[in-house]
Amino acid sequence: MKREAYIDLMSRIRSNQKLTDFIIWSNRLTTYVVYVIFIVFMAFLFITKNAAFTRILLTTAISFVIVSVFRKIYNRKRPYEIFDAESVIKKDKEGNSFPSRHVFSASVIAMACLYINIPLGVIMILISTCIAILRVVGGVHFISDVVVGALVGIVSGIIGLYIM
Repeated sequence: MKREAYIDLMSRIRSNQKLTDFIIWSNRLTTYVVYVIFIVFMAFLFITKNAAFTRILLTTAISFVIVSVFRKIYNRKRPYEIFDAESVIKKDKEGNSFPSRHVFSASVIAMACLYINIPLGVIMILISTCIAILRVVGGVHFISDVVVGALVGIVSGIIGLYIM
């Protein structure tokens, strides 16, 4: 994304207060929904003594740590830092943009849900797609950040849940 395109997108969105509020609200809601579903999902697996509990816990936890360490080392700047322009979703954080950890987390959680329950997994994939779109139009990630975040989440899920 070029500076002009980013600034134009942010200014167009911010010029419409209802759209701005919708993006901010949707970003919060989808993020909370993913984490609440994951907690309830894991609690259900634990309570029912589902054998997949440990596999899912290790897959999500280990891949989250690996992505977090990679982000810290790579430390890509965020669009609002590079283009020196205000984002729609307010963030004070500097760097650590690549890959998007929100999208990665939602994607690996979607894979975990898909592993146990296909309809829930499909719903979670749709939610993670919404998060990816919101993070870009909200101005806190580049498209490449969210695409790689989704791919890493999916690949982590496949390796940890289906291959190992």
